[in-house]
Amino acid sequence: MADETRFGLFRLLLAELAILAVLALAGRLGRFIVARLKLDNEGRHRDAFQTALSNAAGIYLTTGDMRRAVAYLAGSAAEAMKAFRLNVGELPEKIEAKAGVLAASTNKPL
Repeated sequence: MADETRFGLFRLLLAELAILAVLALAGRLGRFIVARLKLDNEGRHRDAFQTALSNAAGIYLTTGDMRRAVAYLAGSAAEAMKAFRLNVGELPEKIEAKAGVLAASTNKPL
């Protein structure tokens, strides 16, 4: 009878340890999935912002109208701006920098 009680306690202990192991694995898997999705989202936002920034710099280079370029960038990459915590006041500097890179690569003066 004493052996049965010990075995029963041992079995309960093993069951609790198995549950803890499964929960720990589930938690790690959950964190991995969330981290992976976050990286994918960040990449999409980065690509969208860079494309819109290049287009806005092109607008600035061809028209010289910074307000139009900023409006385009703010409208085209609104989600990316939110994700990267950018405000509209920071956009002209980024557009000018990108326009400089584009101008240098095409030998077109600013």
